Amino acid sequence: LKELIELQIRRLVEMQEKWLDKISTRIEQLEQERISREEEWRRKEAARFELDQQMWSTEQARIIARDNIFMQ
Repeated sequence: LKELIELQIRRLVEMQEKWLDKISTRIEQLEQERISREEEWRRKEAARFELDQQMWSTEQARIIARDNIFMQ
């Protein structure tokens, strides 16, 4: 009887370890996916910011050129 109980306990522990490994792997995978999404978002935000800066610089140059024409 004791051996049977020990066997069942070993099986239970093995199942728990496998389950824990699966959960740990899944958590790591989800974390990597989250990090990838955040990095992609940062790249897009940086590109958007750069485009905004370029548009603002172009607009500012256009305004200065227009003002110079009126000042002449």
